[in-house]
Parts: sequence; C-alpha cells; structure tokens
Amino acid sequence: SITTFPPTISSLIPSIRSATPTNTPVTPTNTPVSPTNTPVTPTNTPVTPTPTNTPIFTGPALIISNVSAASGSQVAVPIVYQPTNAVISSLAFVIDYDQSCLAFNPADANGNGIPDAITFFAPAGFTTAATFTGNANGESNVVISHAAQPAPSLPAITPLLSIVFTATCPPAAGANQVAPVNFGTNPAPSFGSTTGASVSGHAANGSVTLNGPATPTHPPPHTATP
Repeated sequence: SITTFPPTISSLIPSIRSATPTNTPVTPTNTPVSPTNTPVTPTNTPVTPTPTNTPIFTGPALIISNVSAASGSQVAVPIVYQPTNAVISSLAFVIDYDQSCLAFNPADANGNGIPDAITFFAPAGFTTAATFTGNANGESNVVISHAAQPAPSLPAITPLLSIVFTATCPPAAGANQVAPVNFGTNPAPSFGSTTGASVSGHAANGSVTLNGPATPTHPPPHTATP
C-alpha cells in the first residue's frame, strides 16, 4: 500500500499567493422585533407599624401624664382614665405632689366647691368632688361617682381631669429638675363597679420636668491683629 502524506506548508504557498480574492457582499437583514407587553402584577406587601410604648393594663387604670414647664410658669397635668373592658362607675384617689417645686392654688372663685385649678371632664350625670388638704404631701382628694343604681359605666376619657400647678423651683442653667406627681398610697386609688363592688385597678404616676434657662454662650475673646 502507498501512504500519502499531506503537502508541506512551503509547497502550498504558491497556490495561496495565486488565489483570486473574492468580495462577496453581505446583505443586511432587518429582522423586526415584536414588542412584548408583559403585565407586572403589583404586590401589596403590608407594612408592620412600629410599636409605641403605650402602657398596657389588664384592668381599669388611672394615669398621670408626664409634662414639662419653665420655672415660674403654670402647667396643667392631665389625668387619664382607661377602663380596659371593665365596667367602672366610681373612682376615688389622692394626688400627692412635690411641694418644693410645685405650688397649687386652692382658691374657689366660682364657689362650686372645687378648686379652680382642677377641671373635670367627666360625662354628664357623674358627680365630681375635689378637696385640698394642704398637708406635707400637698394632697388633693378626688372622687367621681354616679348616683343611679345600677350606675352607667364610665367611658375612657383623655383627660378625665387636669390639675394646674405653678412651677416654682429654678433649675440651674442648662439643667432640668423632675417634680413627681403621684397617686397616694394610703389610701390607694379605688375603683367601684356599676353595682358598687370593689374592682382591682392600676395607677401610674407622672411628673413635671422643670426646664432651666439656656446656658449662656460667650463670644470668643477678640485677638488684636499685629
């Protein structure tokens, strides 16, 4: 048999050089692209709200608010009532406050038996009473009730009443001072049902933050230019 080897590169060079070039034109093709309208289905992802630090109670509650005031000014402290699904028709409690920083005016100019510095917002039909004892704790006794039996339930009220104090102690410049406004503990706040039975409840104390004057600022010393 005869084995045929491929030609060497040098033997192919003459034929490559003598090849006639070909210029084949390329016809461009314009292929139309059909637009696609693919609908996008919107997604409604619910946004979970950020929880707030609201007191949560398992029964009826009285809450004294935290407020702030400048020294020498008058400030109203609201007291809130939350029934928390309880049926309550009467409340009795004592308010103690820091007499070294808060002053209470017991004057009763309209003669209704309640100091003018105390304002009630109880619904019509409920009886309200408040007296000022003026003892070492600066106590005010408060009673809210209804004469009917069985009595209607007291709804959530914000505020149930407000007490006006005068901020008296001057904090240092740039500083604050907290004056407690608390519920008395002897006796503790009491909650009465619509049938006159005693109900366990909650009481949250509050305060008045007295703001001192702003810290004075002094311009830098002037430096003479030589």
